[in-house]
Amino acid sequence: MNDLSVSQVDLLKLVVARGTAWTSDIVAVTDRDPKQINKSMLLLRRRGMISISRDPENNRHVIYQPTDAGKAMVKYIRGKFA
Repeated sequence: MNDLSVSQVDLLKLVVARGTAWTSDIVAVTDRDPKQINKSMLLLRRRGMISISRDPENNRHVIYQPTDAGKAMVKYIRGKFA
């Protein structure tokens, strides 16, 4: 799985399913620590699976969006482990 942890795969699946996600959305759904989420998301960005940007309406909020590579990875995982 491209050396992604189970936790990273879960986060990637969530972002792909939502299309756009904020840290607060992910915390509400997963009950994970925001700092750990951000750390995992930075690793996913380095692997080209997601993009990270600031919310133009509130610069303190971070927006996560899947890249084409991230969507393809989730499709691959779903096909392989369905």
